[in-house]
Amino acid sequence: YERATGYAIVLQHKWLIAPDTLNESTSNDEELNKGVRQAVLARDYWRADLDNLRKTLSLSANAPLTGVEACVIARGSGPTGFLARPEVPVLTENAFLSLLERDRSLPNLWKLLNARPDLDETAQRFRDVRYAVSLAGIEFVMPGLAQ
Repeated sequence: YERATGYAIVLQHKWLIAPDTLNESTSNDEELNKGVRQAVLARDYWRADLDNLRKTLSLSANAPLTGVEACVIARGSGPTGFLARPEVPVLTENAFLSLLERDRSLPNLWKLLNARPDLDETAQRFRDVRYAVSLAGIEFVMPGLAQ
């Protein structure tokens, strides 16, 4: 909760182990989907009972609550590209901290969590390359990324 703006963001934290197999990767996505459901339930609960939120945060009865949002923060492993577009942002702890460094105002942080400018910036640091490998007289061409 940010007193200056009356904005609150509920954080659902998931601690995952970096996957070694496809099944582990799928399992992590399932855990993140569970985290999304938990975050949405928590957000909706607090939105429906702002007086209880004020009480829980030890705020005065007239303290402003201009917005209540939620996101999922993953430590250890992030979402794969196969995670369906979730109802709330899902990102790694490092990405969250990076966005928080840009702007500590919660309404602005919320915009950054949804816009994810860090992903575009990361993508711009890499370029597509093709790797050719010859094996037994057959050339295999594979895509790759380079900095």
